[in-house]
Amino acid sequence: MDSFQGTATLDWWANGSLRLGGYEVQVTVGVAGDEWACEAAFGPEPRSDEDREGFDFLMDLDPVFTLRFDEGSEILVNVRRTGDAGRLVLTAFEASESLSSEALTMAAEVGAALRAARPGGGSAAPRG
Repeated sequence: MDSFQGTATLDWWANGSLRLGGYEVQVTVGVAGDEWACEAAFGPEPRSDEDREGFDFLMDLDPVFTLRFDEGSEILVNVRRTGDAGRLVLTAFEASESLSSEALTMAAEVGAALRAARPGGGSAAPRG
């Protein structure tokens, strides 16, 4: 089995240009044939209460994040909490899994509120 351990970022995108959250994680990825398994833990720095609340809100909204590695590759993943605080299990997002219309509406509303709250209606860094 091939494996990788390193730093990555879990990004949550409201749409193709508005990132609502980015969370640094330490990942362990194991690959055997066509199968892979990934565990993640927040860090290495402790998270603030604001970061924890933001992540929990986005997880409740929709647990699909972009896992972005330091060299630039990325993959859409489903994120699931484990029993250990701050530990996550990541699985590949399947295209047949789609956001509910309620989640899409809520994401659009959150995005609009965040854009309005930024000084001068600033924008987030583009995805990609």
